[in-house]
Amino acid sequence: MKLIYKTALLLVTLIMLTLSPVFAGDNGANEGQEFQIRDADFSISGTSNVRDWEIKSETLTGVIRTGNAFLQTGEDGHAPENWFEEVSLTIPANSLDSGINTMNNTMHETLDSDENPEITYYLESVESVRNGDGEQEYVLRIHGRAQAAGSYHQMTHEVIVVRENPQVFQVTGEFEVRFSDFEMEPPSFMRGALKTGDEIEVRFRFTMGPK
Repeated sequence: MKLIYKTALLLVTLIMLTLSPVFAGDNGANEGQEFQIRDADFSISGTSNVRDWEIKSETLTGVIRTGNAFLQTGEDGHAPENWFEEVSLTIPANSLDSGINTMNNTMHETLDSDENPEITYYLESVESVRNGDGEQEYVLRIHGRAQAAGSYHQMTHEVIVVRENPQVFQVTGEFEVRFSDFEMEPPSFMRGALKTGDEIEVRFRFTMGPK
């Protein structure tokens, strides 16, 4: 009798352990959990009348705090409220490096890095969330506000969040903006012989993990 009782108790315990994440909505990342950023890559690229160009930084810091709807997709692709509580990202303008000193100096001057030493981004809302092609992959359409050279620009674009393990996520994205969106003149080099276009492409990738 005792053996039957212990066996039944063990089965009930196993069932409850299996179902508890479903009933509790446990996604492995607690509401209000703050993540740190590491292994970041950020780049700005564009065209010119001579050749394409690119400038990069691996210095990306910020605050990422999840909400109680983190990793939920919502109905009909619409994002549930409070996917994130806060996302703010910062890149030192002078950390952008092309490998060419004259280009670096011109880009830093264009970004007015002496007066505005940081490029910042603030997430304002998540419009939609859908499952991506890969396992544990989420595609988010987000609205945010970026600041560069002392000017702000509202933007809407997609980011991909991939869950690598219960507490580690890979975040990637890309979008197009213009120098003129931030009231900047497209820079030129070599005394005007090389003139960049107004449109630029921004790409980023970073890992978010527990603090």
